Amino acid sequence: LESDEKLTARFLADMASRDADSAAVNPHFSFLFYDLPHAIALPAERNTRFTPAWEYADYTRLNNDLNPTEFWNLYRNCLYEDDLLLGKVFDAIEEREAATGRKALVILSGDHGQEFNENLHNYWGHSSNFSKAQIRVPLVVRFPGGDDAGKVLGHRTTHYDVVPTIMGRYLGVENEPEVYSLGYDLTDSV
Repeated sequence: LESDEKLTARFLADMASRDADSAAVNPHFSFLFYDLPHAIALPAERNTRFTPAWEYADYTRLNNDLNPTEFWNLYRNCLYEDDLLLGKVFDAIEEREAATGRKALVILSGDHGQEFNENLHNYWGHSSNFSKAQIRVPLVVRFPGGDDAGKVLGHRTTHYDVVPTIMGRYLGVENEPEVYSLGYDLTDSV
C-alpha cells in the first residue's frame, strides 16, 4: 500500500508541476504499475471494507478444500485501496484536461488474472494455470474524442492490440499493424 501511495503521490506532483500552457502543446506519457494486488497485504485498519478477511495472505493454508472467502476479501480490500488511489489519478487527469483543453487517452489493464481455486483444482494466484481466472484481465480504454464513448466490445482482444490502436489512431503510423505487431486496432473484431 505504501508503495502504491508513493507512486500516486509522485504522479500527482508531476501533474501539478507541469505548466498548463506547455502541457497543451507537449504530449505526456505516464505508466503507473500498482503492486498492491500482487502483494495482497494491508494494514489492519485498511482491511475492513470486505469482511471477514484474512489478516495477511497465508499461502500455507491454501488447499483444494479451503473456502476462499476470507482470502478473496483480503484481495478485494487491496483492490479497493488501489481504486481509491486511481480515483485521485483520474481526478488529476480531468483537471489537466480542463486546463489544457486536450483529452487524455487512458488505458487501465492488468498483467494477469488472479485465481482463487474457482475450478476446484487447487490453483491459486497466477502463473500456475491457463484458466480463465488467470489469463483474462480487465481492459478499460478511454479514447479522446467521443466516437467510442461508452462502447463495450464483445469480441476477444489482447494486450497485443493496444500498440496498433495507439500507433494508428494517435501517432500517425500508416503501416499495417502486421508490420510491427501481432495485434489489431482494439475495435476491430477480426
